[in-house]
Amino acid sequence: MRNLFVAAALVAGVFALPAHAEDYKIMAPAAPGGGWDQTARSMQAALQDGGISPSVQVTNVPGAGGTIGLAQFVNQTSGDPS
Repeated sequence: MRNLFVAAALVAGVFALPAHAEDYKIMAPAAPGGGWDQTARSMQAALQDGGISPSVQVTNVPGAGGTIGLAQFVNQTSGDPS
């Protein structure tokens, strides 16, 4: 029974830690002002207003209907958790 209380305390402690990152990067695969950009800016505002991350950077990569931006995302961010 004591082990159960110790395990419960450890789990509660893990969930009490702040769940935020130092910095987030969002890449919108389109020019500024479009749907992808508006979605990225909304995500940026939500992350900052919710206190999840104090710094969220949005980068726009226009061209070929998003294909250039998505290819850049796949090639440059492999293994990057932010």
